[in-house]
Amino acid sequence: MLQSSTAMPLYTKLGDSGQTRLYGGEKISKSEPRIQAYGAIDELNALIGIMLAGPIDDTIKEKLVKIQHAMYRAGADLATPLNHQGEAIRITQEDVEMIENWIDDEEGKVPVLSSFILPGGSMLGSQLHLARTVCRRAERWLVGLVKEEEKLSEETETSPEALEALPGGLKLGVNFAAMRYLNRLGDFLFALARVVNASAGAVEIEAGSEDSSGQIRKDLGEEVNGS
Repeated sequence: MLQSSTAMPLYTKLGDSGQTRLYGGEKISKSEPRIQAYGAIDELNALIGIMLAGPIDDTIKEKLVKIQHAMYRAGADLATPLNHQGEAIRITQEDVEMIENWIDDEEGKVPVLSSFILPGGSMLGSQLHLARTVCRRAERWLVGLVKEEEKLSEETETSPEALEALPGGLKLGVNFAAMRYLNRLGDFLFALARVVNASAGAVEIEAGSEDSSGQIRKDLGEEVNGS
């Protein structure tokens, strides 16, 4: 893992001009999709920290802590151009597969959904639903970055080497494992929210229903617990 031998200053004054630096030193506007993406990842990490501050099952805690570490690596990944020479922190396919295995495990604990449900339930379940939406936002920014780079490539018809030199962080490349990870993570947070709510005895409300008929699984917790 990358480590710095020097103290990191809390402020650099570069932000006074609305810019920041990517790993490697390149200046980039804070409004760029790349910065928006790893800003949302940082927000997600902080939200997970709130969950960990409350009462939580040890197994869930272990998974959320692993996600926090992965979120740090995802942010560092996006802040490091793919053409960076030297050591770099990256999300890997192994990270993606770990989340996929978690999804399969959680989905087996609750009945299959036949309709959309409203976010909510228990406190932790609601926080997981909120975390899911932040994760999806980070994913959308990342997809937007990829599309922006593809469009620029088509319009300029220049070599990848020339595009990498353009300002604004364009054509710096995206690690697609990071994008896949965010996609799977959003699914996992949804699946985990359902399991947590079921364990808490919370009722799932069918989206669009405004009366008691929207309470589609009053006995969900009993089903999960096998009773």
